[in-house]
Amino acid sequence: MSAAEKIELLEKSQGWKEGDFDQVLQYIRTALLRHGSSLIYTTPNVPSPLPSLIHSSLGITSLLKRQPLKHNVIDRDKILVPPNWDSWGKIRVLRDGFDVEATSLGWSHDLQSNFTSPSMTTDGLAVLAKAKTEGSYDGEAWTSAVAPYEDWIRDLSSTADALALGGQDVAATSSVEVKSQDTQDFLGASLSTLEAFKIKAEQKSASSDAARASTTASSNARASTVRRADDGATDGKVSEHIGPVQFNMGGIQVDADDMVQRLKDRQAYGTPDPTTSPPDS
Repeated sequence: MSAAEKIELLEKSQGWKEGDFDQVLQYIRTALLRHGSSLIYTTPNVPSPLPSLIHSSLGITSLLKRQPLKHNVIDRDKILVPPNWDSWGKIRVLRDGFDVEATSLGWSHDLQSNFTSPSMTTDGLAVLAKAKTEGSYDGEAWTSAVAPYEDWIRDLSSTADALALGGQDVAATSSVEVKSQDTQDFLGASLSTLEAFKIKAEQKSASSDAARASTTASSNARASTVRRADDGATDGKVSEHIGPVQFNMGGIQVDADDMVQRLKDRQAYGTPDPTTSPPDS
C-alpha cells in the first residue's frame, strides 16, 4: 500500500486531520535528517520520481532522460525530500509546537538503547528524569523520539475510535456497504400503504366534490334571489322615472296602467268562486 492510500484510509477510518499528517512528517524527516536520507510518498497510477531518486542516492548515471529532483513538502500525497536537502529550520516551519532538537536527540538515544526496556516509554522516561532530579539516579537522563511518538499515535487512534467510531471495530464500520431489500418484498410491504393512501385520496375527493356542489347550488340560489329583487327594484325605479304610460285611442288619452288594472278587477269580479256551490232552483 502506498503512502497516499494510507493517508486516505486514516482520514476515513480514524478521522485524521491535516495537522496530524504534518506531525508524522516532522517525526520522519527529523529521524531521516541524521542519516542524510531522502523521503518520498508515492501515489498509484501517477508518475513518480522514485527511479530518479534512487539513481541520485546511489550515484548512478542513467542513460534515460534525467528528470530533475524538485523537493515538495506541501502536497501531502506527493512528498519528496531529496538527500541532504532537509534541515531543522525547514522541519520546524511545517507546523508550530514541534521540538525538532529534542526529537533528534531522542532519536539518537533510541538508536543506542534496547527498545524492549521498560524505561523506553514515556512513563519510564519520566521516572528516570524524576530520579535524576532527586539524586537517586546517577546515570544519564535519557530522552526518546519513539516513546512520545508511539504515545501520541496511540492517543490519537483511541480518541478517533471513541469519538468518530463509537468504540466499534474499525474494519467493521469503515466498510461502506448497505444491504438492500428485495424488490418484490419491498413492493409487497408497500402495497397496503399505497391502498390506504388511495382510499383516503378517493374519500377526500368525494367530500370535496360534494362540498363544491353544495356551494355552487347555494351560490346559484342566492344569485337568482338577488336577480329577482334587482328586477323588481329596477321596474319600480323605471316607473318612477317615466311615469304612467298613456296612449291616444280615437282622440282620447288612455292611461294604460289604469286600463290594465280595471280589466284585472273586472275579471276578478266576474269569475265565480269555485268553492261556492250554485243556489238551488
